Amino acid sequence: MKPNYLALGLTAVLVLVSPNPILMAYSGLSIFLIIKFMWRNNEPKFLFFNMIIYWLTVSVLLPYGAIFNKPIDTLSDGATSTITLACFLALTAMIVYNFGIRQAIRKQQFPDSERLARILFRYDAKKLFVAYIIYASIATFFGKIFLGFAGGQMLISFIFFKWVLLTFLIIHTLLYPSNSKYVIALIVFEILLSFSGFWSDFKDYLIVAIAAFFTVSRKISFKATISTVLVGIFLFIVSVVWSFSKGSYRMYLTGGERSQQVVKTDAFENIQMLWTIVSKDFSADNFSQNFSKGSEGLLYRVSYIEYLGRAIKQVPTFIPH
Repeated sequence: MKPNYLALGLTAVLVLVSPNPILMAYSGLSIFLIIKFMWRNNEPKFLFFNMIIYWLTVSVLLPYGAIFNKPIDTLSDGATSTITLACFLALTAMIVYNFGIRQAIRKQQFPDSERLARILFRYDAKKLFVAYIIYASIATFFGKIFLGFAGGQMLISFIFFKWVLLTFLIIHTLLYPSNSKYVIALIVFEILLSFSGFWSDFKDYLIVAIAAFFTVSRKISFKATISTVLVGIFLFIVSVVWSFSKGSYRMYLTGGERSQQVVKTDAFENIQMLWTIVSKDFSADNFSQNFSKGSEGLLYRVSYIEYLGRAIKQVPTFIPH
């Protein structure tokens, strides 16, 4: 089944059970357009995944409300009277944004699978692997330096180039799997190491891997679907656990201070401490309760529509335009 038809089918089911059927249908239309415009053959799916994340920040409360029969206005804390309007405006903005990106990229031609394979064949797998390790190490070192002085965030774009190299490495490995074991081990190591800091980037590695995988997979086969679902379930579980336990862990990293200044710099000790905290938070006695709290925390961490709803409520009721 094609992704856009699957999106329409799921939307139809959610519309039937949703307390906000019109808004749910509008949300389904927006995700249909994302799939229609952004899922392009032989192209890294980063625009697609970025738009899906955008959709989640706007709409994640709608399918949640449909599944648990909760109207959208009951899921808001401080924007009960305006969150429906905020969702409509944000979805409209996203659709317009989606059309704008489509217009910018629609004339770009991407090579077919055979030509893409010939292009990548020119590159040496071992050299790509080494190049990524070197650049990632440099990026990690300079990333901390850049954030330490005013205006340093402008230089972070150079750090983000490592994601380009990782994408290139994964796509090359998918076509020419001579060093696949090393690449898998590298990604696993990077994910584990990401938990040693204040901000965990584990989701970024998984999203990059999925986006790279679908670059060379033109059709969503049954095997690809199962693999994606399993990765998605793993990402969800880890995100829930992180959402619940990150408060205690971050207090440990900062030495008990309410700041973002990390004083615990031993990566392996930090990971061991995180494991200790998670083991305590999700023991057999409190797993169900804390997982439920973590899931709700993750839901509201992903959703940003509350802020727009509060802004609409604030202006012009209390603050003039």
